[in-house]
Amino acid sequence: MFLVGCAVPPEDWTKVKPPPVTPSLIQAGFFEIDNSLYSQHCDPKGNQIWMKWDENKELWKKVKYNTLGCNDGESATGPDST
Repeated sequence: MFLVGCAVPPEDWTKVKPPPVTPSLIQAGFFEIDNSLYSQHCDPKGNQIWMKWDENKELWKKVKYNTLGCNDGESATGPDST
């Protein structure tokens, strides 16, 4: 599996807590999209999980799950797509 990620760091990283660590998930990258910070993760079966940083609640929340999104480019989508 080959993953590429990019990110623009938030203005103040001290306000952002690390995303939750789940032993079965591989962190694939951080992304800033439309002034929101996202963390992309992949599970062992190649499914794509997106988490979004909530500045008000100061926590990460799961916002999208894509079946085979990490294995297949055609199945991969961004966190806000439908």
